[in-house]
Amino acid sequence: MGRSLLNQSLCWMFMPLFPGCIYILQLRLQQRRTREQLADQGIMPPLKSPSAFHEQRKSLERAKTEDFLKHKIRSRPERSDLVNMHILQDSAAEGSIQSTQMKLKRARLADDLNEKIALRPGPLELVEKNIIPVDSAVKEAIKAGGRSQNPLLCFPRAAAGRLVWELI
Repeated sequence: MGRSLLNQSLCWMFMPLFPGCIYILQLRLQQRRTREQLADQGIMPPLKSPSAFHEQRKSLERAKTEDFLKHKIRSRPERSDLVNMHILQDSAAEGSIQSTQMKLKRARLADDLNEKIALRPGPLELVEKNIIPVDSAVKEAIKAGGRSQNPLLCFPRAAAGRLVWELI
């Protein structure tokens, strides 16, 4: 009891140093859940029922959850099923080595993709191979190899990190 009074007096003594403290305490008291809400959520025993009944109900809920989890653990899929569903990797390697293998595989994939992107054909090559459909005047200008007199015949080109429209 004496300690509680000491804490209260210390609190009131230092309150002027922390003016926002009163506001925060009032706000928290306003937002505090009621006893009924706490009872509904199973945090406190209901007002009208004995605490022994509440404890028994809580232990039954805990046992039910425990049984449910045990059932889930018993019925979980085998490792081979998880490999077939592509959830786990099929590897006999240890866990630390397996993560290194995965990083190496990703690095190889990134290198392959970068190489394929670097070797992909440009827009002029795609027009020459009839992959991109264009107007006949554009085809003639490309075949001629010179600059077109028509200002509407232009292609985008990346230069210094921005897109430039270049006449053919």
